[in-house]
Amino acid sequence: MFIQVKNVSDNRKEKLEISKCALIQLLKESISKIFDVPVEKQRLFFRGKQLENEYKLFDYGLNINDMILLMVKEDVQAESSPKKEMKDSKNVDAIDYSLVRPNDIQYYKVGDLVEYYIAEYDTWYNGIIQAINIPEDDFHLIEESGFTSNATFNIAELKSKKVFELSSRNFVPYIKLQIPFQYLKVNDEIMINYNIKNPESRGVWYSAVITSLSAGSMKVTLKTVIDGKFVDVNGCNVKNGKDGKFFHALDRFSYPEQSDLEKTMVQYKDFDCSRCKNNPSKKCRQCGCVVCGGKENEDQLILCDECDDSYHLWCVDPPLVAVPEDDWYCQQCRNDENEIVKAGEKLNFSKKRQQMKSVANESTRDWGKGMACVGRTKVCTIVPSNHFGPVPGVEVGTCWKFRIQVSEAGIHRPHVAGISGRANEGAYSIVLSGGYEDDIDSGDTFMYTGSGGRDLSGNKRTAEQSCDQELTRYNLALALNCNAPVDPVNGAEAKDWRKGKPVRVVRNHKVNKHSKYGPQDGNRYDGIYKVVKYYPEKGKSGFIVWRYMLKRDDTAPAPWTKEGKKWIEQHGLNEMICPEGYEEKPEKKTKKRVLEESLPKNTSPIIKKQKTASFELEKSLENLIKSDTKNKNSWKILLTHVSEGKQKFLNEVQTNFECICCQEVVNRPVSTPCGHIFCEDCLSRSFKAEIYTCPTCRHDLTTTFKMAVNLKLQEVLNCLFPGYASGR
Repeated sequence: MFIQVKNVSDNRKEKLEISKCALIQLLKESISKIFDVPVEKQRLFFRGKQLENEYKLFDYGLNINDMILLMVKEDVQAESSPKKEMKDSKNVDAIDYSLVRPNDIQYYKVGDLVEYYIAEYDTWYNGIIQAINIPEDDFHLIEESGFTSNATFNIAELKSKKVFELSSRNFVPYIKLQIPFQYLKVNDEIMINYNIKNPESRGVWYSAVITSLSAGSMKVTLKTVIDGKFVDVNGCNVKNGKDGKFFHALDRFSYPEQSDLEKTMVQYKDFDCSRCKNNPSKKCRQCGCVVCGGKENEDQLILCDECDDSYHLWCVDPPLVAVPEDDWYCQQCRNDENEIVKAGEKLNFSKKRQQMKSVANESTRDWGKGMACVGRTKVCTIVPSNHFGPVPGVEVGTCWKFRIQVSEAGIHRPHVAGISGRANEGAYSIVLSGGYEDDIDSGDTFMYTGSGGRDLSGNKRTAEQSCDQELTRYNLALALNCNAPVDPVNGAEAKDWRKGKPVRVVRNHKVNKHSKYGPQDGNRYDGIYKVVKYYPEKGKSGFIVWRYMLKRDDTAPAPWTKEGKKWIEQHGLNEMICPEGYEEKPEKKTKKRVLEESLPKNTSPIIKKQKTASFELEKSLENLIKSDTKNKNSWKILLTHVSEGKQKFLNEVQTNFECICCQEVVNRPVSTPCGHIFCEDCLSRSFKAEIYTCPTCRHDLTTTFKMAVNLKLQEVLNCLFPGYASGR
């Protein structure tokens, strides 16, 4: 197994071959040879945990090609604290103008209530002036005229106490002097609460000019700011004007006395809670206690520091006596401190992990070096795990270096077992690996031996036959693929074997000890076979084994035939697929390699480009693609990849029509006005959570958006990826 190590300081990456059973101490010694960093200066991190010397790589769950971060400890030298320098006597009497903050100028003073504008949120807020900052160069302007436009004001929001540093152009005196509706006139400049997206609900404050008035309603032009410039939003209808509240925008220089302003000031707050509309007698879990919904005893309500949900002290489990002084988190947001492994601490004890055979085994054999012990790094999701038949995008003749890659491709899911299936459905795939002496391989037809009848205790992979096999579990699953009633005693034979369930067949290179149809190396996908018959028989070991006769039923030519070899060459399947980052070990020099090395160094090797056969679309599929007019431009680009082969074309289609929510090919696709495509179920879940925006670009879809399933696109995807929608 190999892993990668990255030095945090210089981003240097190196590959390291090591066993899963190796101690971290041994890993550090190997790293010191590659990075030239002493072991005592190394700090290794993986998935947020610091790797400690007494543990193994297996204990931290490291897998093939995983990345370990290397941090080098710095040398800390004790430095003598320098003596404090005395300030220059010349500057003692100097005036620091940056600390001078006058509290009064001509139009504003500290403590005034103001209405300030934040362009980022495009609305006005209530605030109070906390301080006035005047540049040093402008003090003479204050003495002459009493005002400078270069002054900045520290304004604190009334609710959150958040402080903003604004210029005088971004705020006005407190302007909420209420005006009855009947006194409003056309061209009056007022402050109005308006929601552009949903006019019937509460919004934010805008400065507006009245354009027309009628009985009970009016039209206004909102003044908003975009990119620093004022922009008018015309034709905004205000219904039920008689029930609304409107305020005059005062001229900032005709400033009344603060005491008079406070007398006429009307408290007009937006709804803090849109669900209960600030009704104190109505229980609400949104603005009250999440458990009981009550709003009483506000001093006994505690807020979660993560999600801001509120709880009564007596509603918390366990109940609290008083509000804690430190941060407090609810059960959903709280992290169990016992599960957190801090740097230098030992891993948490796991009873389940201690019972694993890989941990409890007292054998000193190092089993962690090979590829058979690594786990999957990716999972095939284009089809479900119980899919019968070919996997879209995987051609006959594809060859993988290791069995784990066959599992990742979705051809044969189990890592070790030879049969993949369920006793109530059937078998999906099998592997011919030469493990049973009773197997007979004739290429298009072969005799397969069932599983079981062997003692595999002690974590064994294989053993001699020690008892009779039974038609249960995987043996029964493979029998269900035969087009005949199940007979657990005598077996059965199909009258029409082609009507049976398909089985994907993979041949391993180890089968060559009994056959001549296996690959030279690795694991090769040989296509679809059907079960012709199955029956019990006494094997070479003297015990009863179940034997299955399978016959090839695939449109693609067999890989061992001339047509199959041509097929492999046309589809670019000559090269074996290896794990990412995998490198073959150097072999002993052969005569051919000696001749190659004897050539002049200047001569560069001739690289032949592999020609891949273009993928020909069926006429019915072409017509379906043409009928999908909504995605006309997308198909125009995708069809340019047809000449690059079927696999490339399917990969491009899968990438283009991938739902951003579930990261899968869209099922029952729904197109949005902004041009993005999602699964109907994914978009419905988003709407159920009251999120009415496009998950990709946040375009407002509104609550009235109707989801129309693109059935034409669904038909095309079903043809290209048969079976992908089942189980979703």
